[in-house]
Amino acid sequence: MTGFLEADPQDTRSMAYIAAPTHIATPIRSLGALLAAPFIALYRAMVRLAEADPRYKEMCRLCALSDEDLARIGLSRESIATHVLRGRAI
Repeated sequence: MTGFLEADPQDTRSMAYIAAPTHIATPIRSLGALLAAPFIALYRAMVRLAEADPRYKEMCRLCALSDEDLARIGLSRESIATHVLRGRAI
């Protein structure tokens, strides 16, 4: 039951009653999960930061092209990273 007013299907007078939860569920986390949580959060933040980089978006765009389209613009699949980074540090 969720705590909302509900009609009792067995009550012919159609009275309403309040349904209260019988227990409150609390998440139980293992010690390993608690210790790993900050590292997981840091990893996810770093991924979001990398995905926001325009160079990452350009690499994704070029990787989505076919080999023929890459050849038409003078690139090969192996040269995408070199082309996008142009010698810059990551």
